[in-house]
Amino acid sequence: MSTQNNKLSREGFNDWKHASDRLYDHEISKTHLESVMSLVQRGKVTGRIDQELAMQELQQIEYWRKILRIIVSTIKFIAERGLAFRGDNEIVGSPRNGNFLGILELLAEYELILATHLKEHANKGSDHVNYLLSTICEELIRCMGDKVLTEIVSRIKKSKYYSVSVDSTPDESHIDQLTIVVRYMEGSTPKERFLTFLPNCGHTGEATANALLKFLGDHQIDIMDCRGQSYDNAANMSGKYRGMQALILEKNHLSAFVPCCGHSLNLVGKAAANSCSSAAQFFDFMQDLYTFFTASTERYQILIEKLSKKKSVQFYVLKKLSDTRWSCRAEATKAIVEGYSEIEEALTSISSDIEQKDIVRNEATHLLQKMSSLETALFATFWNDILERFNATNKINDFDKYEEAAKKISHNDQYLQSRTRARNVRFNLLDYAKAQDANLSPKEKYKVSAFIPVIDQLCVSLTERLYAYEAVRSRFGFLNHIEKMDVENLHASAEALVKVYEDDLEPSLGNELVQFVSLIDAYKKDYGKDRSPELFYYQILEDQNFRATFPNIEIALRMYLVLMVSNCTGERSFSKMKIIKNRLRTTMGQNHLSKLSLLSIESDLLRELDFSELINDFSAKKARKVPFTI
Repeated sequence: MSTQNNKLSREGFNDWKHASDRLYDHEISKTHLESVMSLVQRGKVTGRIDQELAMQELQQIEYWRKILRIIVSTIKFIAERGLAFRGDNEIVGSPRNGNFLGILELLAEYELILATHLKEHANKGSDHVNYLLSTICEELIRCMGDKVLTEIVSRIKKSKYYSVSVDSTPDESHIDQLTIVVRYMEGSTPKERFLTFLPNCGHTGEATANALLKFLGDHQIDIMDCRGQSYDNAANMSGKYRGMQALILEKNHLSAFVPCCGHSLNLVGKAAANSCSSAAQFFDFMQDLYTFFTASTERYQILIEKLSKKKSVQFYVLKKLSDTRWSCRAEATKAIVEGYSEIEEALTSISSDIEQKDIVRNEATHLLQKMSSLETALFATFWNDILERFNATNKINDFDKYEEAAKKISHNDQYLQSRTRARNVRFNLLDYAKAQDANLSPKEKYKVSAFIPVIDQLCVSLTERLYAYEAVRSRFGFLNHIEKMDVENLHASAEALVKVYEDDLEPSLGNELVQFVSLIDAYKKDYGKDRSPELFYYQILEDQNFRATFPNIEIALRMYLVLMVSNCTGERSFSKMKIIKNRLRTTMGQNHLSKLSLLSIESDLLRELDFSELINDFSAKKARKVPFTI
């Protein structure tokens, strides 16, 4: 190193109480800097005494890096499609070794380095480093899943404000899985991301809330930045006192509860369907009709043949009803309305076929009698409109319109008359309604007893469900039409919003809104009309770099846009979970399930992220286990 003689290099130094000045002078001296440069030069491979070993290590690292690139790409391909990795064995060359080894064998036909690797390292046992066994594969899946989760968490923190949705369902091994979904802003677009599945933590609101808070705390996601929470309408989730939403509100009073609109609509429809016996009997009839035809391939074929003779290119087949998915009921009623006469023909054909069993003929006759009634046809046309457009229809009370449509498809213009003789009973005021019904025509009686109760229940249920969204509407509703508001109302609405979010917004929000409204017209031509006004406003701020100019508007819009109004993403995560953890993969571990689900659900991030650092770390670790030659 240095050839000069001084106290810090050769003579020695022991006056450490007064060493500060001497050390500083030495550090900036030419001798010390030259020595440091010499040390760096000797540290290079070409200047080391173990040069040969170092070169071999670099070659091994590069070799494993190439192998790992192929393996990581294979894992990404399998994981994002939710496919199984392992088969019955881990033998390369076996036709039952699973998707992972099978794809590597296929790639080896076109990749020389992989073909050589399989030839030299495959089927050598677990003590031989080859990156082909399930243990290494699962370790890579865990590391890749952690990287995707870390990226999502970092984006949530960058957005600051977020909303959360939680739901649960049992998996194939009867373990209750709790899904956690977060909505936040990425640039000018709201994003909903799946985070994880948590195992059974209990069904109470407190247990579920604690599980969510623990997960958020473990990943340093501040619950105080949560601005919304959306769950289904179950009591343990939406209860006012001990429900999960109430417990989260105790932690953060700004995390507004927004019930899932999909579940709310389902409950509205369910309440209307159970509002009177006639409505309930109609849906029972639909289910009986589906069961009758699908219980026999022969009967189902007769129905298909009748439906296929329709002049229209497309025909609708009968659908099974579902208590949770009312879209199924919409499809079922549409199938009956569109193929009413063809279904009647199929029932007539079966009921008159002497080769059919008596029980089948009797059941077909019974269904045909119900289908030929005016009441069934009326409810079919009515519910078809209700379920197709639900509360958006503006013809909901047009009873005469549904009656005419029912007469046309049922070829019947008479209502069923009661054949039971009225008993002489003592009259009182409570029986006034019954006395009035006795004087009504069959049409009016059916309208009062079956049609109007359904309409009333729809209106009442919709009003009750809409009330749950009143808090959010009262806070942010004005952002939907700020262009139509005058200055006074803008200031009043802004002042009310600032009062709620006083730690996030400044009193100058009203002035910013007044100035911002004057800019909107200038940018309308640059954006399409297929987006909500709030998203349109936020994209102007983001694309035109106006965030610093209108900081409070940007914060208000961001808090509003991250509010989650549906649990659809959580429901889709359950669908993916049932593909990944199916009946053949019930022994899958919890952590493995969460990571595979994350890689599959958030496949766009999986493709976007660079795993080079992960590959470099693995290749460097394994290279040291290879015996070197000198």
